[in-house]
Amino acid sequence: HASFNRVQDPDTGRTVIVGTLRDVTAEHYAIQRESALATLGERLARAGSAEEALARAIDVLHEMWHANSVVAAHFDRGDTTSPQRLTATTCVPDTLDESSAPRPPRWADLDQARRTELSRLASAPPLTPLPGPGGAGIRIDHPDGPLALWIELEEQRHFTEEDKLLLSLLAGRLTQGLARARRNDQQRETAIALQRAILGPSNLPEGFAVRYEPAGRPLEVGGDWYDIFALPDGRTGIVVGDCVGRGLEAAAVMGQLRSACRALLIQDLEPARALMALDAFAATIPGAMCTTVFCGVLDPESGELRYSSAGHPPGILRRADGPSVLLEGGRALPLGVRPGRTRPEAAVVIPGRSALLLYTDGLVERRGLSLTEGIDRADTALRQGLHLPPELLTEHLMSQLTPADGYTDDVALLLYCHPAPESILHRR
Repeated sequence: HASFNRVQDPDTGRTVIVGTLRDVTAEHYAIQRESALATLGERLARAGSAEEALARAIDVLHEMWHANSVVAAHFDRGDTTSPQRLTATTCVPDTLDESSAPRPPRWADLDQARRTELSRLASAPPLTPLPGPGGAGIRIDHPDGPLALWIELEEQRHFTEEDKLLLSLLAGRLTQGLARARRNDQQRETAIALQRAILGPSNLPEGFAVRYEPAGRPLEVGGDWYDIFALPDGRTGIVVGDCVGRGLEAAAVMGQLRSACRALLIQDLEPARALMALDAFAATIPGAMCTTVFCGVLDPESGELRYSSAGHPPGILRRADGPSVLLEGGRALPLGVRPGRTRPEAAVVIPGRSALLLYTDGLVERRGLSLTEGIDRADTALRQGLHLPPELLTEHLMSQLTPADGYTDDVALLLYCHPAPESILHRR
């Protein structure tokens, strides 16, 4: 950096120009490092998985060095001859047909020099930049085995000491980001397995269809649930509930309440009495207060549904030959608020060719819309698809009601389509 000023010489009185030169190279590199680290950190924070985190990091390295390509090779521990996975910003161009669709890079696509460098890096000390012919690389420790990164530079480009420092810092930040993303991956796998185990088998009684849609990353699990099961007297128990909160804690509470409610209905309790007992049970479980539940018992022959609601959004009964009905009877406070109080019960008959939609509030709540408007949207979608079989009608509902940017709250949906009278006679 240079600056020039006019000053007067005190001895001669003449005006002279004084120049000052200041080396700002160190400041420039410091700003570059901070900017690069901030960019990498921001992109890693938006990654939903370890694989996505690595892909985003490779893009940052590619941009920082204006590289010809960046390759990441993930090796098994103790075997650096051939990686188990390969990720790159480009494949080797002259090995691919330009008219063909892009495909992931393969180890065989890389020239021998590149494969040698990556294998060498896999055995090198971690976070130590190693320049080589045409580029530089570094090894990152990963829980599944060493990860070798190679940056192929443009021609006549040398890898300087400042480049080495920057690569070392970025690799350190990437190591932390990959470890965090790996933990999220493991939590997600656990959460999905837990959710599937809790929600039970996918074989449903005739006329039923269900959906569970998580709010989003990272856990993809929550406290919403549905349950459908046969009762000893031939009727069918149907339950939809929504625990407060998200994540594994909410799912753990949900699992206890779901099992308890099923057990109570199987013991021949009617919906209102089952919710009264569940109310007392919920009061003993941390995190269960304010859970909402729709608890019903359906006679599949007559279509009669007896139900009670613990503060749950009203079910929608869409008749084939008339207006829809909101199931707002039998309604009382959510669980755990005032345990021990008598709960009301209501009944409705589902006509043939009609559909019953039960759901959690995530399906109908939207920013800028009232709950009534959200329920009206669900009712409209139900009416439009009433001619469809249960599974296709459920797909139609989800396609019509899912926000463009995904749900902000978990969604559990239970649909029942009551058959026409002649179908029931034929079934007998």
